[in-house]
Amino acid sequence: MLRLKQERLIRTEWTLEYVASHLGITSQAVSLIELGKRKPSYDVLVKLEALFGLTHDVLFANAKPMESEQDSRMASAYNVAMNHNI
Repeated sequence: MLRLKQERLIRTEWTLEYVASHLGITSQAVSLIELGKRKPSYDVLVKLEALFGLTHDVLFANAKPMESEQDSRMASAYNVAMNHNI
């Protein structure tokens, strides 16, 4: 899995459709990009970097495997921080 997908998943409100609407592409195209089966255009790449606040080298690196419990804790902590503007 690419880090891009991992980053989207920890932002629990960010569905494929949400990301797709911000990029101006279909949710299927986002899914293929996340799976590494499709390369984004330069314009989409720039939008991805802006949306996630991360560079393309980070977003397209292989994600480190994480235990599902740790993923849940990370997602919860992220959501709490975002809701409290920490």
